[in-house]
Amino acid sequence: MRALPVMAGLIAVLGSLSAVGQGAAPSTLWEAPKVGRWTVKAIGAGFTGPVQCLMSNIGEGSGVAYAIAPGDVQRLVLQNSQWRIPASTSAAIHLRIDRHGPWEVIARRSPTASDTVFVEARFDANAQRLLEQMRGGEWLRIGFPSGESYRVSLEGSKQAGGHLLDCYRRFVRATP
Repeated sequence: MRALPVMAGLIAVLGSLSAVGQGAAPSTLWEAPKVGRWTVKAIGAGFTGPVQCLMSNIGEGSGVAYAIAPGDVQRLVLQNSQWRIPASTSAAIHLRIDRHGPWEVIARRSPTASDTVFVEARFDANAQRLLEQMRGGEWLRIGFPSGESYRVSLEGSKQAGGHLLDCYRRFVRATP
């Protein structure tokens, strides 16, 4: 298992998502104090576009982020600059946080980046349980069908996850 460092380019990938809006450059509307390598932001499209809340762990070479967008869509984004994933690829992957049971989820390659996959779902009870496990965990392990696996440190995610939920209540849930 390799450690998965994280990269600033991940925000550019998230900023290109359709949930942020079409045509308008994404802008940061609010940002929580940084917690270790975790950043939490409310990102909108222009002044009146939809807002999504983003919790990202940024470093060098790769990245992980958790976003909640309008319509209570949650998205986990995984990026590694060494990946070269073919277009239109989707596969079941396993996420495991510490000793909790694995989550089998469908990951889809980003339409714009061969080194990025998205896991999308409604922000329902299961998604909230995953976020709570992330907040209480030390490591997120990501397993691929090939047998390859990566891990991401969740250090600081408890406080960052609290900021994400505050952002969600203030900006996403409040959006008409």
